[in-house]
Amino acid sequence: MASFRNNGQGREGRPQWPKIHGRRVYFAETSEQNVVMSVNPELGRPEHDEYRWLEAPDAKRLLGPRPRAILAWAVGVSGRG
Repeated sequence: MASFRNNGQGREGRPQWPKIHGRRVYFAETSEQNVVMSVNPELGRPEHDEYRWLEAPDAKRLLGPRPRAILAWAVGVSGRG
């Protein structure tokens, strides 16, 4: 199981954006290289279809306006921007 850094922001520190096409967008930082997409017992399959390891500038080019705004916020609170 990967451990994620929240930079002390916790749940209260993140902005709220509406779901995009019924989905939520999450950004995380981890030292883990191996990602395991566990099977959700209610669905009988993993909840997620894919993942990618990207640096922020590469991710920005792939994202639409709303997730790009979330990425900008995440970069700001991570101190990497």
